[in-house]
Amino acid sequence: MREQPAAVRNSILLWLIAVGAGAVETLLHVVQAPAGPVLLQAAVRMLIYAALAALALRLRSGQNWVRIVLTVLLGGIGMLSMVGPPLVSALTGDGIAAPADAWQVAFLLVRALHVIAVVGALVAMFRPSANRFFRAIPA
Repeated sequence: MREQPAAVRNSILLWLIAVGAGAVETLLHVVQAPAGPVLLQAAVRMLIYAALAALALRLRSGQNWVRIVLTVLLGGIGMLSMVGPPLVSALTGDGIAAPADAWQVAFLLVRALHVIAVVGALVAMFRPSANRFFRAIPA
């Protein structure tokens, strides 16, 4: 396997941070939620996070389809799911509520890290050196 450029290594690290932040968000939700179906939902999310982490690690292969899937799933759908609801709330005049307790502050900080990591991973994944790396490996 060829050596990955720093941009690809950085992207992988940032994707793993983003996935980890998503897992922490889920755990914060579970701790605050009443018992019941939330545990099953959390278990399903953790399986999804594990698959996404494996996909991010697959970037090392240099296969462009991996980059496209990460862009669509995490950079597109995932980002929209994180910033869409607060944005809609702000645009419809409902406003964005300030965090009411320490759990909400913790969630907000982890969510901010999550968003920053996704944006950074996307940028790194499409740097010129990364583009050359992904072009050199056939799909």
